Amino acid sequence: MKASVSIIVPIYNSEKHLEQCLNSVLAQSWSDYEVILIDDGSTDNSREIYDRFLKLDKRFAAYHQANKGASAARNYGLDVAQGKILIFLDSDDVIFPTFLEHIVRCMDDGKDLVCFSSKKFRDRIQLTNIEDIRVKEYTPLQSIENLLYHKIPLSVTRAAYRRETFAQLRFMEDLYICEDVVMLLEILILYEGTIPFIETELYGYRIHKESITHYGNWRKKLTGLTAMEVMKDSLVKSNIYMEKAWISRCMNSMRLIYKTIPWKEREERDMIWRNIKQYRKTVMFDRQAAKRERVSAAVSLCGQSVFRLFLCMTEAVRQRTIE
Repeated sequence: MKASVSIIVPIYNSEKHLEQCLNSVLAQSWSDYEVILIDDGSTDNSREIYDRFLKLDKRFAAYHQANKGASAARNYGLDVAQGKILIFLDSDDVIFPTFLEHIVRCMDDGKDLVCFSSKKFRDRIQLTNIEDIRVKEYTPLQSIENLLYHKIPLSVTRAAYRRETFAQLRFMEDLYICEDVVMLLEILILYEGTIPFIETELYGYRIHKESITHYGNWRKKLTGLTAMEVMKDSLVKSNIYMEKAWISRCMNSMRLIYKTIPWKEREERDMIWRNIKQYRKTVMFDRQAAKRERVSAAVSLCGQSVFRLFLCMTEAVRQRTIE
């Protein structure tokens, strides 16, 4: 009998946090699920860890591929998943015990897409049972604006999907950053009806130095440039191009990319800097843009050295505010 929910977990050298991630799945109050583990060519002890779960619980299944990246691993998971509801869980993140129960309940109301908030953490997080949740609904256009302006934390791993959503969709495997945002944008463009957003934090999003979003291989992050153009093309083709919102998202991506490029790599650094200079005036005077983007745009007027120092300082502050 097919499970009602498929949880797709890409794994790549995740030995530090994988056990905590999978234990959080085992602790779910909703038991009708399958866990699809996609080992993306791990070279550490990840396999030893998830092998224990395979022996412990028949709901866990593992598949292996050569290292191709998170997008390829998620696509593999989509090909083999059997559940009516699909969820992507990163191998360093965790879910609260009543997470699946609330997701299924929301989708039982006839929804094909449910988005949810997340709690950032570094090492420690208390996974308590949460019985009551706050839910707000948005139209697809509002959700696209929220995604581009970063008003609420939307991404592929902060949503649950009806299986049919991915009938004609797959992740772009040549993107290593913002690939999840590109996919979610495509889904929102095609979506009809209102979208529930669970404001209560039921998903634990870990911040650590191995995360490619904030650290990772800086050369791979340059694919974020391609991601921004793909998003623009999708918006233009769908006749809902929100120029200022898209530029704000670009500023966010350029800031993330710029802060990880080594100072000595001048050619790539200057390439990203030209984009920042191109977008900063629009962002500075856009009242809907996030405060951090408007401030970053203003600081960039002082030149690269000051901008770099500013990014280092704000990163240090961000790290101290996470548990």
